[in-house]
Amino acid sequence: MSSISDPSKKRLNLDSYNIIETEDWTCDKLVEHYRANLERKDWSYILDSIKKDLKNVALLKSGFDEERRKKAQEIIDHWKRKLGTLSSSGTPNNDGKAVEISSEKTIACEDDKPPEDIKKWTPEHVTKFLESRMKDLDFNETDIKKIRDQDLTGRAFLRLTEEKLTRKPGLYELKPSPAESIMELVEELNEKLGSDTIKVITVTEPIQYFQS
Repeated sequence: MSSISDPSKKRLNLDSYNIIETEDWTCDKLVEHYRANLERKDWSYILDSIKKDLKNVALLKSGFDEERRKKAQEIIDHWKRKLGTLSSSGTPNNDGKAVEISSEKTIACEDDKPPEDIKKWTPEHVTKFLESRMKDLDFNETDIKKIRDQDLTGRAFLRLTEEKLTRKPGLYELKPSPAESIMELVEELNEKLGSDTIKVITVTEPIQYFQS
């Protein structure tokens, strides 16, 4: 996918939607494109930027061709339905105005749901998980960036220790409070993984017994 020449811009030039082929206007690919070209990398800001830009692309006066305007409107309508705020008729606007998406709700993409098996999480899944829990715990975007920079998969994230997170010199060099909060999440995920494993064993044991 083509990228913008100046990644330091705070907002992307809408002309990028003339460069990116419409078949690449998927949630994953747009997020990847915006993350590569925006200074801020947090999930909510990126989704908000995509939402605002697509609304502008969908405008009749935007200057984009009909295919791109329709594609932008389709995505907006899809997200609107996902949030349960689209009118019952579901008819797209034809007056040149993009459908409004509530700024109080976060856009969710079906193809961005992490796998049930935490060990199969990608670094992107780990980052999104941390961002989703940031408000409740004592770590911030800077702490998340230090973890993201190491491209930790779900399997590697589960093996983190507080000593690894706070070690100086080290890969992360987090302060005690953020490290403790992140370790709470690591322990939470490990407990979930253990619980899921027990459920699998409970279900499969009778089958194994009769086969022996």
